[in-house]
Amino acid sequence: QMVNSGDFNNLTAIGSVISQIQQLGGEIRHSQQGYSGFAATFQINEDKLNKLYDYDYDAVNSSIQLMNLTSPSSMIYDTASPASIQTSISQVANLLSAFKQKWALRMEAIENIVLK
Repeated sequence: QMVNSGDFNNLTAIGSVISQIQQLGGEIRHSQQGYSGFAATFQINEDKLNKLYDYDYDAVNSSIQLMNLTSPSSMIYDTASPASIQTSISQVANLLSAFKQKWALRMEAIENIVLK
């Protein structure tokens, strides 16, 4: 609809958000998986494990919010009022930014546990 309307400003904004979502998806898909070897070189206590669970919960919760914000019913483009989609795009961009920060904190926590 944006292309047919010649609305390249909003198309550029939504394209940027789509690119960021794809980048984050790649980071998550290709992130290091857990390891449960017989002789692990690190110890993890209950507090650290609970903190990791909190990070995982935040990541899952953020992805659900992102899925809801990007559903077809939430991303309605009105050709009569093209600027109306900007609020939705901004909300998705803000949530995506928060998700990236949470994911970075999670990865940092895992790396610090593994390296100790």
